[in-house]
Amino acid sequence: MSETFAQGLGIALVGMGLVFAALALLWALMTALGRLGRPRRRALRPFHEAQRADAAAKEPAALPTPQEMAAIATALWLLRQEEEAEASFRPPLPPELTRWVAVGYSRSLRPWQPPRAR
Repeated sequence: MSETFAQGLGIALVGMGLVFAALALLWALMTALGRLGRPRRRALRPFHEAQRADAAAKEPAALPTPQEMAAIATALWLLRQEEEAEASFRPPLPPELTRWVAVGYSRSLRPWQPPRAR
């Protein structure tokens, strides 16, 4: 091997080694930060178990009253009216196939060769 080729190969190996070392360092740093930011499960277990016991002891939620149902229906109706009003301000979309495009397509579909005699 020539001296310049060996020197280039050495530089390439050192460069690639540095790249992979930096990637390994970033991976280790991300793993360490992920483990530090993770909540401790032991502290959360009693809380969840207490929540489950409370949920099992409670009665099912009551159905909404007629006044609450009317309020929900009114809110949904107002929301729909507002969405329709916003939609009316939007410009209409142009048609997908305009006359100019159709003429261009028809001109491009004509054969470029003269008709053959039969």
